[in-house]
Amino acid sequence: MAEACSGLCSNFATVKNPILCGRIITGNSTHRMHSGRQNFASVVSPQGREDFAPYSAPTPIPFGMDAFKKGWYTETGSLYSDQALSMKVEKILYHKKSKYQDILIFESTIFGRVLVLDDSVQLTEFDECSYQEMISFLPLNSHPNPKKVLVIGGGDGGVVREAVKHPSVESVTLCELDEEVIEVSKKYLPFMAKGFDSPKLTLYIGDGAEFVKNHPNEFDVIITDSPDPKGPAVCLFQKPYYESLKQALKPGGLIASQ
Repeated sequence: MAEACSGLCSNFATVKNPILCGRIITGNSTHRMHSGRQNFASVVSPQGREDFAPYSAPTPIPFGMDAFKKGWYTETGSLYSDQALSMKVEKILYHKKSKYQDILIFESTIFGRVLVLDDSVQLTEFDECSYQEMISFLPLNSHPNPKKVLVIGGGDGGVVREAVKHPSVESVTLCELDEEVIEVSKKYLPFMAKGFDSPKLTLYIGDGAEFVKNHPNEFDVIITDSPDPKGPAVCLFQKPYYESLKQALKPGGLIASQ
């Protein structure tokens, strides 16, 4: 499936008016399929903007097990209040509450395997490449020589998978708060998790927001691949976090955030 990603991406995602502005790429994005992260290519400039009011997404309506009894998974209350997402369920592969969040993986009829965190769809096997490639390739190909990359979040491994492919990248550090997301992705989403085997990867289990505070002037590219802004991920959408990202960059570095 991963090998077909490049051909699929032109059909499923577009990025409008990307702008290189100092250390940051900015862009408005449209995700036309079902990966769940519709604002994936939004990139923020700490030095050029002051409008860092915390983002607040509508609260999803819990799907409940009744949805599965009827053979469908339905997500409502996403970024657009007048829309809902339904997928026919073939089989529930994993469903458990970790220390931090509810983790669900199921096999759908059309979109393959689907990862859901706290009732919000994070990715589908069919079109995950459109998210992973755009959030990775934009900053990596806009930097003249990216050697050290930091990924915050992204426990499914998709961004790491793309980042380690870049010929100039020497090291990728992944900071993931919930180790269970990594483990279930290795087991049920191997097409995503293949990057975990790369010798370029250093894995850190812990709070990425705290990690960046202790690594000034270290990274060429920082990518935030976070879930929706709720629970422990709320801080990843607030001004202090972006200020910490800025000081963790080397001169000329780039930040990309979903």
